[in-house]
Amino acid sequence: MGRKKWPKKLVNEVFNKSIYSITKIKNKKNDKGKCWHCGRVIIRCKRTIKDGPEAWHIDHYPVQYVDIENQVCCGVTDQHDISNLVPSCVWCNISHRYERKHCYYCNRSQILCTKKCITISAILFIMILIIIISI
Repeated sequence: MGRKKWPKKLVNEVFNKSIYSITKIKNKKNDKGKCWHCGRVIIRCKRTIKDGPEAWHIDHYPVQYVDIENQVCCGVTDQHDISNLVPSCVWCNISHRYERKHCYYCNRSQILCTKKCITISAILFIMILIIIISI
């Protein structure tokens, strides 16, 4: 599964999430905000690294994209879930400095629940049922 394109409405919603918004005018091209992680000033219309130090990306935080990719039923399953997206300066997003990983999730940011896991769990459950019934 590849990454979906960011819908324009979602890009605006994520930028507006910045609680440290400098300007009060929403959805203007040169609206300024701050990086969710480090507080660096970002500008709404600057979306690529070529746009300079005020450029920004949409960051999957706290659950990183790699842990959402094949997720099926629990945790964050949609890569466009607004509750898991924050505005981030390019440096913070590319560096992965603020990613959270937990040892109790096997160095992931959420518990693994893919189709493969569900299939294996179902097979184990059926095997246990057969053992219990045969006793």
